[in-house]
Amino acid sequence: MKLLLTLSLTLFLQSQTLKEELLNLNKTQLKTVKFIKTYTPKKYRQVALAIVWQESRFGKYLANPKDGRYGSYGIFHNLLSSVLKREGVSINKYNIERYKNLLKTYHKFALKHFLLEYKFWLRKRNQNKAIKMYNCGYGKKCGGYLNKVLIKLKLVKKYL
Repeated sequence: MKLLLTLSLTLFLQSQTLKEELLNLNKTQLKTVKFIKTYTPKKYRQVALAIVWQESRFGKYLANPKDGRYGSYGIFHNLLSSVLKREGVSINKYNIERYKNLLKTYHKFALKHFLLEYKFWLRKRNQNKAIKMYNCGYGKKCGGYLNKVLIKLKLVKKYL
């Protein structure tokens, strides 16, 4: 009982802090929100907003070079190795730099690859598992990723 109360209080405090973050976005972050709302199909819009919030803080952090073999980039932190494979290009220095920059600069390109990845997992699983698999892939532990995105999803539904 005490553990449940502690967990509930922790989640409440975390959601309050996240609510403040959501209500105090800078101009760049607001442009990212507007982009997602404008270009993402309605069916995927709220999940996309929650994932963009989790991955890049709505475009505040566009790179995680330690993620995977070549890093993840853009508002969705698309895994560069997956993007290169889907695009059918060879892995070399030129393509790595080129596609890093594409993901960071062209949100439509990042959105395209988010939708391809998310829809792939959604065909095989339900929404929650698709969110988890988007981050982890098959059979890997996600370190609470799903719960973080679900908390953000709840706030996105309420405030965006």
